[in-house]
Amino acid sequence: MCPADPGGALTMRPVDPRLLAYARATRVFLAGSVILGGVSAALLVAQAGLLVDIVVRVFQERSYDLTGSLLDLVAVTLGRALVAWLTELTAHRSVALVKSTLRKRLLDHATTLGPSGAPSR
Repeated sequence: MCPADPGGALTMRPVDPRLLAYARATRVFLAGSVILGGVSAALLVAQAGLLVDIVVRVFQERSYDLTGSLLDLVAVTLGRALVAWLTELTAHRSVALVKSTLRKRLLDHATTLGPSGAPSR
């Protein structure tokens, strides 16, 4: 029971079911976000592995020829930055699509109602 609704008529839902209709329009963006999340996780693991390799080579093996490992680390770091940017871009496009769809529906509804449907003051 919700404290604001002592009668219990309203229930708390994590997502309004009416908004799920708009989620269908963003399936491609959602799939892209999931794929990019997986790529980001793989790159994070690769980055951690490269850092461990560099630390072990320097401190245990006393090897200071790290050019290849450092270049790999830079490449993975740049890859992570690119994936993070693409993830943000995907999220923004998804939100923009839903917002424009909702705005269009609101405008269509207001146009259908006409001036007589406007609330009087």
